[in-house]
Formats: sequence, structure tokens, C-alpha cells
Amino acid sequence: MGEKSYGISPSHGELHYTLRTWNETIMNTVKRNIEDGTNKICKTHNLNYTIDWFEYFPSSKNTTDCNTLVNNAAITNKLTVIERPFPFKFGEDFGWFSKSYKTAMFGLGAGINTPALHHNNYDFPEELIETGIKMFTSIITSVLGE
Repeated sequence: MGEKSYGISPSHGELHYTLRTWNETIMNTVKRNIEDGTNKICKTHNLNYTIDWFEYFPSSKNTTDCNTLVNNAAITNKLTVIERPFPFKFGEDFGWFSKSYKTAMFGLGAGINTPALHHNNYDFPEELIETGIKMFTSIITSVLGE
């Protein structure tokens, strides 16, 4: 906030957050709580504020039909399927597709020692390209009925 002027109160400050929730209902509750809390604090201390929400990505929803396609493709390609007990935590625009279309989001499994996707140290392991091509070829072939 402000600048490096020790002993001087800044006249302007910005806070930036990344918020992630499991669904839109929780997100709306979190946003409402932030807005209510900010309003209360600013009113108490006679502060002006604005809140801008941007880069919203709805949660991605896997459908049963698409999950079946993914699982069958993994079986066809003799790949191990590890189902996550909870969704990926990174923000993903794929959620926009899942609001209008049947979808399934899956990962190719880069290994335990690979930094997470969207982490600053992540470097895509190119050896996964062949696995991805096999998976999508099987899924597309299944959808087209060949």
C-alpha cells in the first residue's frame, strides 16, 4: 500500500486475491461476506473503497457420460485411472464449457515430483503428448462410433 515513506499513512492501497471454491453457491457466499466485511470496516474507519470482481471461472462439472468415455479410453490404452477425491484447485476456463455442454476434465498424470499445473515451476513433460493423443483418439473414435 502506498509507497516507501515510513511514518506516512498511505492514501491509497490495493488488495488482490485469488478465490477458489467448490461451487458457485459457496463463491457467492464468500463474495457477499467479503463485501459485507469490507463495507463494515470502511464505514467504521470512514474509508472509501471499491470492489472489482474479474476473471471469474465457474467450476467445471464432469458428466457421467463423459467420465465413462474417459475411463473407457484409459482402459483401451491400458492406463491406470486414479480418481481424485476432490476437484483440481487451479482456476480453469473449462467451467464455461461445462455450463453448456457435457464435459469431463481429466489429467494425464505427470508424476508426484512434477510441480502442479499453473505453478511457476511447471514445465510440461513432453513425453505426455503421446498419452494425450492416444486418449483423445480413443475418445473421438468412441464418440464417432467407429
